[in-house]
Amino acid sequence: MKDASSDVRIIEIFPPSVQTELHDARHQPDLKNGAQIGMPLEDFTEAAHNAIIRGEEDIVIGAAEEWYYPFEPLRHGRFTELVEKLRDYGK
Repeated sequence: MKDASSDVRIIEIFPPSVQTELHDARHQPDLKNGAQIGMPLEDFTEAAHNAIIRGEEDIVIGAAEEWYYPFEPLRHGRFTELVEKLRDYGK
């Protein structure tokens, strides 16, 4: 997509647990205070919106940083290397 001559952008958001109805008693009755799991929805929404405005393509929010940063940059680098090798192979 980066090589394409279009205005299409791909944004990937890595959210933490967020306080939504997914954890409330109606959806998960076995959880005690399930609606309190994760960061408040307003905080998540504001962080995601601000990152989009800044032009970030990988948006990592809150607790998701704990697993993203030790792993994803390395994975991205290795994937980029693989793509470059495959391009060279076809020449």
